[in-house]
Amino acid sequence: QEFLGRNISIICGGGHGAHHDKYLQRYLETGETGVIGKNRELMARRKDGSEFPISLGVVEVDSFDGDARLFTGYVHDLSGQKQREETIRVRERLLEGILNASLDPLFQINQRGIIQTCNSAATKLFGWTHDEFLG
Repeated sequence: QEFLGRNISIICGGGHGAHHDKYLQRYLETGETGVIGKNRELMARRKDGSEFPISLGVVEVDSFDGDARLFTGYVHDLSGQKQREETIRVRERLLEGILNASLDPLFQINQRGIIQTCNSAATKLFGWTHDEFLG
């Protein structure tokens, strides 16, 4: 109940809360949109002040009440997805570190013989940079 009747800016994270009303006013006056009619990833803010990533979709809905304009926001919490992405990045960096720690040159190629990755020992031995090997 304490949420209803408050300005939506209370849940806007990433510094957007202070600007929310200006964004809405700009849309109402010009039709220029940064969020309405689009999906965006941004930060939201919980009551305790902590922020978390969300996907936000905002649409204008017909109020069937003449001049009244209403908007609906669809929010999807991306915290789990972002955590999984970070886990993958950490594992990729670990694997890259393991590959580069090898004293022997290593290559990975695809079914057409195209180099997909190589380690630093390969670049030292053959004299090509990593980017040159990957083309």
